[in-house]
Amino acid sequence: MAKYISNELANLIRDRAYTNGDLSRLERDESEALAIFVQQRQRIREVRQQRKVVLSRLGVLDAEITKQIPVDPDNIRPIRSTPKSGLKKGSIVSSIVQILVATPTAVPTPDIVQALVSKFGWAYGNDSEKDIARRKVVQPLRVLVKKGAVQRLHDTTKNDIGLWMWVGL
Repeated sequence: MAKYISNELANLIRDRAYTNGDLSRLERDESEALAIFVQQRQRIREVRQQRKVVLSRLGVLDAEITKQIPVDPDNIRPIRSTPKSGLKKGSIVSSIVQILVATPTAVPTPDIVQALVSKFGWAYGNDSEKDIARRKVVQPLRVLVKKGAVQRLHDTTKNDIGLWMWVGL
């Protein structure tokens, strides 16, 4: 025969079960955070080692520069090299021109973007990647408009989908 427990006792048991569940979730979160912390500590060590190498290289370069010309190396502004896209210079523009020349009617921007995404294998999954691909296409189109080779057929004030037509040089 089952023993009767009061609602008050049942609530206490339930609260303890939930609290115990919270504790196990917190222990799991702590374990995950600790693993991330260990990875980040290792990354910090690697970055510090790379920094030492770069600083020693800077020292060698500064000594060589000041040996050849009296200049304060700290006045040389820092620049970062950016990775190349792997495309030949002008390949995007030439592809856009090929698409526009091959089409006797106006071509919408999304069609041009899709053609270049498939041709060059650009990432096109999330909104950020779609925006990057669109900018890679629209900027050269604007330059071609300034040169008079392409005609813009859409109203830019209404943010309609871009329509572009080859006029020629």
